[in-house]
Amino acid sequence: MVGFDKELKRDMDKILRKKSSFYFFIGILIIFLFFLFRGCSDSVSKDQLFHIGRQNSWPSVNLMGKEKNVAAFTDELLSAIAMKEHLNMSLTLTSPNDLMSKLQDSQFDAIITNLQPEPAIERQYVLSNPFFLLGPVMVVPTESELDTWEELKYKIIGIMSQSPILLEISKDASIRLKLYDDIPKVLSDLFEQKIDGAILPALPAYIYIRSFYPGQIKIATSPLNKDGLRLVALKTDSGKFLIDEFNKGLAEIKTDGIYQKLIDNWGLVDFEHIGQNSQPPKK
Repeated sequence: MVGFDKELKRDMDKILRKKSSFYFFIGILIIFLFFLFRGCSDSVSKDQLFHIGRQNSWPSVNLMGKEKNVAAFTDELLSAIAMKEHLNMSLTLTSPNDLMSKLQDSQFDAIITNLQPEPAIERQYVLSNPFFLLGPVMVVPTESELDTWEELKYKIIGIMSQSPILLEISKDASIRLKLYDDIPKVLSDLFEQKIDGAILPALPAYIYIRSFYPGQIKIATSPLNKDGLRLVALKTDSGKFLIDEFNKGLAEIKTDGIYQKLIDNWGLVDFEHIGQNSQPPKK
């Protein structure tokens, strides 16, 4: 009977030791996970200061003398989004040549650029929704009813020879393209009815039409792609967090009218809503 009691005690001691080891392991695991998640949370906290880089000139974008307007609009838009989403942002101006390198070196958490989404780009960076569209729009005489791609079939359409959308449009053999090197010449031929329509970059088209052909030529569509200015960050947890918050804030200031007020204050145009019937060409 005594031997049985000793054996039972040994078994109970083993069980207790195993339970102690198990609970010790669970305790260590909980502590590890606590610090791990706290560290991850801190790395993408709204309380941190996000350093944003913006180039001090726009050599790669034809802004038709509106460079200062676009820069001021961009700065105020960032401020409005930061206030809306309770983000801490610091804006720094730098040379266009240094913009990407400073992002790569983590001197900036994100940059303002006209970099566009492409597979090679999106493997390394996360891009926001565009906040100022600059892509090509369809331009027609004011009395024309052309406002969709389907209606361009068998029409003569002027387009710039260096247009980034030229290759895509040329896939549709039913559209007769006429190449130009000069925007004023395109609009002159359109006014004289030598062509049926034209595809031109949004901001130059708007300024030329307003200056020389008011009431005679119109922009019929919103931009045919999503080329424009946007916020770009490295593809990290922090970068994804910042871009998500930026997109959320951008949508909110568009809904509550702040975006349109900024557009109006700086003499710009919300090209996203200048035409509602545009459809991209079918590939």
